[in-house]
Amino acid sequence: MRVGRSYSFDMAHRLPSHSGKCNRLHGHTYTLEVEAVGPVGVGHVVIWYEELDALVKPWIENVDHFTVLQESDDVLPDGPHVVRMPYGWEPTAERLAQWLFEHLADHPMGFNLRLWETPRSWVALP
Repeated sequence: MRVGRSYSFDMAHRLPSHSGKCNRLHGHTYTLEVEAVGPVGVGHVVIWYEELDALVKPWIENVDHFTVLQESDDVLPDGPHVVRMPYGWEPTAERLAQWLFEHLADHPMGFNLRLWETPRSWVALP
């Protein structure tokens, strides 16, 4: 069975390797859908929504209303509202979803993610 929850957050970023507009600093209102996948268990639920929130919201709080940049990007100096992507990644929607997916990897339950960068554009894992 699958149980899901939607979240929203705002984030600025830029993609240094992009040859178009995305090379410039800009922002999005992201919509994140997280599905927990597993059997109905204790309490007759797959996962309590509060437990799902406790897993996802700390990650969101690390990027919500922040500027997320590649480690080597010098468009802004490091500061209290600048976050650097792990692994030298550019902050594409694909890499943001992968970062969250890795954050959830230690949990024994399986998860599916869909991250909407715009109302028409999304990435999904797995």
